[in-house]
Amino acid sequence: MDCLTHRLEYSGGELGSDQLRYARRFAPFSVFSTPPVVRYGQFIAMTTVPPHITAQALYTDASNQFSATKKLVEGLLSPSAASQQTVPSVSRREEELNTLLKVAKTNSVVAKLLAGGYKKGVPPSFDFDAHPLFPIMRL
Repeated sequence: MDCLTHRLEYSGGELGSDQLRYARRFAPFSVFSTPPVVRYGQFIAMTTVPPHITAQALYTDASNQFSATKKLVEGLLSPSAASQQTVPSVSRREEELNTLLKVAKTNSVVAKLLAGGYKKGVPPSFDFDAHPLFPIMRL
């Protein structure tokens, strides 16, 4: 079973509907004018993957985005830091950028493998050891 095409259905009745949970979670933010509140219908339209888009296409797009991220992060690193990632006097900023570079490189390769059909039907796992917010995908 493909992890991208399977969605867990929840039948909580009228009081447990997705729309009601969405309204309750985002109601406190309705007092702010910026950014504008996204209505439930807009949220569903933005987050629903059309049926004609395949998992392979999503993995290919993810690989392309990770590659673009890798190029941007490499541009932010100084030339010496990009070539020598184990310098003892690395600043906190360069350390963070090197970690993000590692995540982007690894995820680009894994997404490309998944787009090619490698280990089809087996969802990737997510490793948060390198960075607490941006996981590395593992097969």
